[in-house]
Amino acid sequence: MKQIKSLRKRTKILIAALIIALLFFALFLYCLCSLNEFQTYYLDVMKTLNGSKAKEYMLTELNGTNNLTDILLDWEQKRLTWANGSFTRYSDPQSILNQGKGMCEEYSIVYVAACLALGYEARLLVSRQFYLAFLGPHGFHVWAEVKLDGSWVQFDPSPTPFWNDTSRYRGWDWGPRMTLNVFAFENGRIEDVSSRYR
Repeated sequence: MKQIKSLRKRTKILIAALIIALLFFALFLYCLCSLNEFQTYYLDVMKTLNGSKAKEYMLTELNGTNNLTDILLDWEQKRLTWANGSFTRYSDPQSILNQGKGMCEEYSIVYVAACLALGYEARLLVSRQFYLAFLGPHGFHVWAEVKLDGSWVQFDPSPTPFWNDTSRYRGWDWGPRMTLNVFAFENGRIEDVSSRYR
């Protein structure tokens, strides 16, 4: 009788361990699929921004604005309002500017589109924590980098200039550091630049 109770107890423990292992495996697969969706989404965004249609549209909208720093950031701040409530998410600059509002992702998409239209090398940077896979393809925070004198320079076109200093990203509480990844998306290329922002 004692042996039967012991066997039942071990069987219950084994079943519980197996269920926990299966749940972790399912979560891992979900996060892996979500990462693929995330990367495909931002590669597609960059493909759109590098296309002639987006560049022609942006050049028309910029109307002679060509300064990457204050003038371009001012131009964008006048065109977009920070969205505090719900709004439609767009990934192309024309739809974003027509709607007139957005969050960090929309601001960065418009900024990178403007830079590319003006002939600069520019890319989107997106932070992602694997445990936030439920966000779908969108990142946790999005900003831009522009290549100047051979080096990538950070620009965060969001309404607060606070983030235009890489050290502030290193000091920000992103959550567990080991879970943070920062990806740079260019035309058809992804680069993991996490070490620069930890």
